[in-house]
Amino acid sequence: MKDLTPIAERARAGNVADFEELLRELEQPLYHFAVRIVRDRETAYDVLQQSYLDMYKAIGALREPSRVREWCYSITYRRAIQNSSRPSPSLPEAGPPGDADLPPIDLLIQEEGVEQVRSAVAQLAPDHAAALHLFHLEEWSVQQIAETLGVPVGTVKSRLHYARNQLSGILSQRRQPEV
Repeated sequence: MKDLTPIAERARAGNVADFEELLRELEQPLYHFAVRIVRDRETAYDVLQQSYLDMYKAIGALREPSRVREWCYSITYRRAIQNSSRPSPSLPEAGPPGDADLPPIDLLIQEEGVEQVRSAVAQLAPDHAAALHLFHLEEWSVQQIAETLGVPVGTVKSRLHYARNQLSGILSQRRQPEV
């Protein structure tokens, strides 16, 4: 992963070319992140444009240029949630989070196929899909996700737990033969 700190420092100081470079570096991952949340490519594009404006207005106030990646994801997340057209489904009743019995995402993809997993993730609540995306695809720590999404660490763990359970349930239902 490229260190964006020097680019962020120059962008924070008002260098427009560096701000544009920052956006070019993060455009694809932010777009894919937004698509996971809003579930529509056009809406995700709109979210990204709104996020870029927010970032441009606030870049001068960025306190930690070394955390610019998380800062950009945080802005995109807030915009995506505001634009998300689907209400969050209710959470199933479950006991305390315990991930020992859940297969890792990579194993799920191997067993089910990329399209099946992608389709199942699209059925998750936007906040659960966001946590899953950041943890498994971006390989962020739970702490980084919590700070980026503006929620406690326990909430991130809970979202990951419920997302994995829901994902497993959706995929299990698809494997059941129709009667």
